[in-house]
Amino acid sequence: MKRIFIATSFVLIFLICFSMFIVKSYTIENNNQDIQKSLTEWEKKNDSTKTDIKKIDKIIDVPNVKEENPKLLKVVQLGDSNIYVAHYLLRDQTAFAVMKKGLNGKLKIKFSKTGSSRPMYDSYDSIKTNKGYFLVISGKKENNIKNINAKIHDIDMNYKLKIPDDKYYLIVKKMPESIKKRPNVELLF
Repeated sequence: MKRIFIATSFVLIFLICFSMFIVKSYTIENNNQDIQKSLTEWEKKNDSTKTDIKKIDKIIDVPNVKEENPKLLKVVQLGDSNIYVAHYLLRDQTAFAVMKKGLNGKLKIKFSKTGSSRPMYDSYDSIKTNKGYFLVISGKKENNIKNINAKIHDIDMNYKLKIPDDKYYLIVKKMPESIKKRPNVELLF
């Protein structure tokens, strides 16, 4: 009887510690104000530009570079999954952060993609969710191109995706359920 009590106590202590870990790591409320604040902290923490400029500054005199906070454009849930995408603007390029919803209903940033000044789009990725894969593309509308063709090589499928009329866009497209591993996607204009 005493062994059962000790084993049950250990299991309960483990479950309490695990629950506390989950609650502490998923801290972002699902509202624009909290997401904006978290994006600002995330970008400051992950900004390699500052490190590079500090290195350069030791070699040559570099004037102070203005820090720019990200500007949240919108937040989109990927279907009815537990994954959200925060679309934002940083240094005149679009970016997105992928956030996961925890058991406590709050969000945690898993990773972000920042633009690289490509023509027509800044970044894209295929995001795995608990409801399958989604293609996410962010960019700045330029020229008069109205569509992006996404070719999924794994299943030899093409999507014709309309670029929204907004200056900055985020396109989200659910991929077929038959895709079980990260797909190889090519964007064509």
